[in-house]
Amino acid sequence: MQRVPRFRLYKVPTQIGDIIDTTGAQKTDITGLLNNKQNRPDESCEEGKNCLLVKDAGGTEHWYPIIDCGEDSFLSGLNFDGANISFGPGEPWGWRLSSQNTLMCQNSAIGCQSGEWVTSYNKNSSAVGDNIVFGVMRRVAIAESTPGTIVTLPNNVQSGDVCVCKATKYKTWDASASRYGDGHDITTDKWLVIGNASDDENCMHLCADERNNSGGSKLAYYASIGNTCSAPAVEASMCLRHDFFVTASVTPPEHHGFVVSGEGANDCGQGGYFTGNSHCSENGAWIAEYEQNGILGYVYGTVGFASVPNGTTQYSVVDLNLSDLSTSGAGKNAVVCMVKGYKPASSTSETNVNLGKAFVVSVGDMSSVSGDGSGYSRTCGNAVAYTNDTGYSQAMSWYNILGNMCEAQ
Repeated sequence: MQRVPRFRLYKVPTQIGDIIDTTGAQKTDITGLLNNKQNRPDESCEEGKNCLLVKDAGGTEHWYPIIDCGEDSFLSGLNFDGANISFGPGEPWGWRLSSQNTLMCQNSAIGCQSGEWVTSYNKNSSAVGDNIVFGVMRRVAIAESTPGTIVTLPNNVQSGDVCVCKATKYKTWDASASRYGDGHDITTDKWLVIGNASDDENCMHLCADERNNSGGSKLAYYASIGNTCSAPAVEASMCLRHDFFVTASVTPPEHHGFVVSGEGANDCGQGGYFTGNSHCSENGAWIAEYEQNGILGYVYGTVGFASVPNGTTQYSVVDLNLSDLSTSGAGKNAVVCMVKGYKPASSTSETNVNLGKAFVVSVGDMSSVSGDGSGYSRTCGNAVAYTNDTGYSQAMSWYNILGNMCEAQ
């Protein structure tokens, strides 16, 4: 029998002890895993969902559900070639307002409902017109006016001149029955900004006309609403419009005043109609009251030196803010009037504005102009007050611009 060297036997107790220690440590680790393991993530992950574990920059673990995307193959596979459909009069689109059917909607096979637009498409190798998409339009007062923008609309959005379109259903041609099949409803809260429209018919045309839209094709919009994993649309910002300026521009004011070198003049002078009005104590200020079948209210503003682009002409409108105005002509090349606010007769308080549009009343090197330039407040006051003033019609156009501007809310 072979004998084991004595020095090897010395190591056996140590090795056995190491095994016992390791086994104990492994038991502790396994117990910890069993106690702390997650059978299902407890952070935003529903029963039966697969989730992805991600650590943030701070090392905190977060579970994110893995979402299965759904895609509407009809909406994602549309094409447009601009050809007229074989049985539709005119262009390959149309709309219906009240009982008036236009272009494609004249054909009863299309089945346009009041307030609907329709556009025909081909899909893969199908003929143009084999696939048609219906939708509705709205003209709303929102700040997002760039064609091609996809938004959702606030619940209390007001009417305006931004035309938006929403797809509501589609139909495909049933060759065996020689008719369009039943409509497939499209459920979405996304709207496509398509342009600006002054009336409903113009907006309908913009929504229906796939070929001439300045915002490009509606195909990208269809792809967005047809895929459940598409990014959500942002809610549009509502506009605040100052309609008073448009109203004021239709009639000359009954009273107006201005302040030159600290002294009120005209109806801002002593005993004048606006005596006591706070704006009649502001150097360089001007104020005008408008009346049409009763007093409408008044507009107030200021005058100042400014830098305008080369080539700017007198009585034009330029982009400037109130903070751009200076009381010194040094280094400036224009004198401009700016509106600071208005007060409708029906309101108990004034509305201050800074709409970023100035009315140019003088151009040239202003460095040699003495004083603070407040003398030009008379020029501003006259331009918005006298119909025979050389700048009056342009000043009223300036008012119209102000009244149609959108202040995002």
